[in-house]
Amino acid sequence: MVNPKLIDLGVKKTEAEWLNAVDRFWLSATPELFKWLGWVASLVAITYVSHKSGDSIIKGLLNFCYIAMFFYFMAYFHQFTFINPPFLKNHTTRRLFSIFLSGFLAIAAGLLANEIVNMFANTKP
Repeated sequence: MVNPKLIDLGVKKTEAEWLNAVDRFWLSATPELFKWLGWVASLVAITYVSHKSGDSIIKGLLNFCYIAMFFYFMAYFHQFTFINPPFLKNHTTRRLFSIFLSGFLAIAAGLLANEIVNMFANTKP
């Protein structure tokens, strides 16, 4: 990874600095959220067509889309390096914590997207 994004969990900030950080977060996170919701809508459509048609090519496309999304989430969340957790002192433990937290976020995002797709695709109009 060329430029990891550092997230300092132990940083001390003033109220104004925290407000600025929260504003920056929402300005960058909201477009990503809506981009991901577009992906979910696409997966809902492909899932619906797959269920209705039973076509193996569409099922293959659906599986490929899920795999691509999973690897995207892994790569996306791996770009964040969580530093200075207040409760960990060992460098190796801190690094493992950062990797675990990134992996957890990626898996949670993937499972949440899958759950939303299944809810919408299996809803009767």
